[in-house]
Amino acid sequence: MPTNTHESGLEALIINHLIDINGFEQGTSSDYNRECAVDEPLLIFDVEDKEDME
Repeated sequence: MPTNTHESGLEALIINHLIDINGFEQGTSSDYNRECAVDEPLLIFDVEDKEDME
């Protein structure tokens, strides 16, 4: 299998590592609020998850 040496290949490696190894969740660009600089659905999910832990 050929190696992708383009920027897209590096981006894919970084994303896969963050998701598979570090447990990050990948959002979608349509969920991102540029004005507040936050992915609202992931933020709300994280806050609700933390409230359940209390």
